[in-house]
Amino acid sequence: MMSYGAEPYSAMRPQEVPDLLEKGERLSQPQICTIDVYMVMVKCWMIDENVRPTFKELANEFTRMARDPSRYLVIRGEDRAPDPASEESHQRGTEMDILGVALEDQEDEVLQATIDMPRYIHNPLKVVFYT
Repeated sequence: MMSYGAEPYSAMRPQEVPDLLEKGERLSQPQICTIDVYMVMVKCWMIDENVRPTFKELANEFTRMARDPSRYLVIRGEDRAPDPASEESHQRGTEMDILGVALEDQEDEVLQATIDMPRYIHNPLKVVFYT
């Protein structure tokens, strides 16, 4: 998403990627991401799964960010922040408020659906599903 659909690690052979990740290498910060967004990405890539953010924490964080997207993303061609007095900016703000409310309303439903999904343990030789 943050790289406009570019394939990660495209300069490497797929077989080389696991070794790279095990050594602690991660993708660099995309140009359109502020440090806040990149730090969320980095937390998701932590080796210790207990340190990674939960789905609920991610939903809360992205809901908060969605309320002020120009603060968290720098899209090419946007040389300055939108003028709050402009009609377009007001319209976008209203749409983001509606989106924020909709996301909050759906958050528990999505979380419950995620909890009900089958889980798996990754093993290089097999994948084991459990409920």
